Amino acid sequence: NFLASGDGEIVNPTADDGSSDVIFLQQPFKYFGRTYNRIFVNNNGHLTFTEPLSAYNPSLDSGRDIIAPLWTRLDNRRGGTISYREDTSSTVLAQATAAVKRYFPSIPFAATSAFVATWDSVPYYNGGGVATFQVVLAYNVHRSFILIYYGDVAETGLPWQAGFYTVDSINSFTIPASSAPELSSSSNINVTACRSFHVDGSPNLPSNFLPFGNGERVTPRLDNGSSEAIILQQPFKYFGRTYSQIFVNNNGHLTFNEQLSVYIPLLNSGRDIIAPLWTHLDNRHGGTISYREDTSSAVLAQVNAALNQYFPNLPLPFNTTSAFVATWDSVPYSSGEGVVTFQLVLLSNVDHSFILFNYGNIAETRQQWLAHYGTVDFAHSYTCSLLTSSELSSNSNVNINGRWVFQVYNVCDTLNCTRNEVCHFRDGYGCGCLEGQRPNPESFDATEFCSSSTGTISLSRCQLFESYFPPEFLHLNDPNCTGTVEDGRVLFHFDNEGHICGTTLSSNGTHFIYQNSIHSILPTGVITRERWMNITFSCVYPLIQTLSMPKDIQAEQRYKSERLGVFPCPPDLKHGDQEGMENLWTDRNRSSSRPRAAPFLMRPHGSRSLPEARPTNTSSSAYTAARRALAAGCDDVKHGRHRHPTTPPRQPRGAEREYNSLKLPNELTCKPPDCSLRFASAQTGPDSQGADVDTSSLEKSAK
Repeated sequence: NFLASGDGEIVNPTADDGSSDVIFLQQPFKYFGRTYNRIFVNNNGHLTFTEPLSAYNPSLDSGRDIIAPLWTRLDNRRGGTISYREDTSSTVLAQATAAVKRYFPSIPFAATSAFVATWDSVPYYNGGGVATFQVVLAYNVHRSFILIYYGDVAETGLPWQAGFYTVDSINSFTIPASSAPELSSSSNINVTACRSFHVDGSPNLPSNFLPFGNGERVTPRLDNGSSEAIILQQPFKYFGRTYSQIFVNNNGHLTFNEQLSVYIPLLNSGRDIIAPLWTHLDNRHGGTISYREDTSSAVLAQVNAALNQYFPNLPLPFNTTSAFVATWDSVPYSSGEGVVTFQLVLLSNVDHSFILFNYGNIAETRQQWLAHYGTVDFAHSYTCSLLTSSELSSNSNVNINGRWVFQVYNVCDTLNCTRNEVCHFRDGYGCGCLEGQRPNPESFDATEFCSSSTGTISLSRCQLFESYFPPEFLHLNDPNCTGTVEDGRVLFHFDNEGHICGTTLSSNGTHFIYQNSIHSILPTGVITRERWMNITFSCVYPLIQTLSMPKDIQAEQRYKSERLGVFPCPPDLKHGDQEGMENLWTDRNRSSSRPRAAPFLMRPHGSRSLPEARPTNTSSSAYTAARRALAAGCDDVKHGRHRHPTTPPRQPRGAEREYNSLKLPNELTCKPPDCSLRFASAQTGPDSQGADVDTSSLEKSAK
């Protein structure tokens, strides 16, 4: 269970009660809120941070920060070796990370350094046997763990103790074992001869924070210090200016052009600045200030989902490919009044930029402080107006305690207002009407266009905005059918090509009507003071058209019939039965005035047309007016085809007939027709040869 020896292993001097020289850590170690850049390995089985320790009589409450895997009197002059190294190899870091995740699965962790000290077969001072054990400090900039592994540990009559202790006596632990050999057969993590402890002293980050991630870097431990210039992989847009670098300043703010050491907050600092908590902080006395640019899919999915929840009416869902995260974790005030934990997140894409302030534990302070953002031209700024700094953790502008979210781009640049509009604020930014224009809140300057089964209505965007109706809050009967903006107009459209949008179809006997409505998104709740809209618009088409036929009608065969005329709706035309309507023949080839039928009203096999008329020398034909009744309740008209010989007057050169071009959908159920409306039927037969026919009676209106 030990980590194997590695490159750079250094052996302690062989000396009674000896110690290593001071060991400077490449990466500081955080121990219960205190951060150490150096460490000592002492021969008598313990590690200290501020000075070497030769004491061999164990006393964990010694008033110092100490880690003691086995504190007793050992003598490496008689044998064995005591060695150490700071290891950043990928193999060792992977082992340390896996061990910590196995023992502490609920804490996100990835080791970036491991300090390993090993006592290998070192004899007790009295010569009663040897002890073999190893201590590993596995840590990153925020999290620290101790792993202790025991090998062969002989019994001894010398005093001994194992555990850890802190200088303030707040945190300590003594391993409960009745004898030294028992250390090799017990555990606190169900792995024999292993012990593990979480020792950074920091609680897990609050739930409203983004977790620590890979590539986290720490600012220098300096009073009024700052990071070096951080080059951003994805530039950040801030109120019309685009930045490719950023500085994280220890006193609770970010700047773009230069470092800033000022700790007294200024409302108008004359620079672009983002300050989640601008006050005098001192990371020399504890805590860490870290930052990273994160492109991991887990973090991006989390921030994109949050932004789209907070701003649901963006023209397109927000999607960023990078998040810059800076975290102040348990950093003390310079006055020593307490510590603060907060986080700043920068998010940006082509059109939009946002900042998130996340607040954890914020202690009260008498220092001056400010939670704020501002711009170099003073055009944009915001200041959290709270009485005390601790209130930042219990308040919000997005209904999540401790989280504040702000748009930090020029909204007017994204609205594309026309020259007849002006961008201004009215419960939010939008394109309003120029001064002097007279809004019409009744119709919003509506314009409607109808063609076949297509309907479009456009409204004035500025008039809608002046009446507190942003275009993104409006939709048709189907809430998924929202408007589009073109040249200052908001257009709503329906058709039958997969864009019906809740359109209804009805008939009043003489016309068929497509109808839809524009609605506003209503807030939830029974009672509301919000304004709402319901504008209904229709496209109306007549059921009846007139067609002129320039040629005479000549029957070519006996017992052929043509049904001419129109009726509003046959009584037997029910769901799925359109036979009656299909028998209303139409002459497509001879009509230039017939309106095109609505696409979703057409039957797959189309409409039927009249037989082609041919000139003839026949001097007479027999025509009879008749109607095949399709309705119950029309007892005076018989069903079927009938032959009624007649001798009509001379046939005119032209004949007009009325026809119906509408194919009703199967969903319609027709009302009983008025049986006073008759269809005319022209019938030929053997008794009607040579008769002239007066077809003027066929010109009749079904209106």
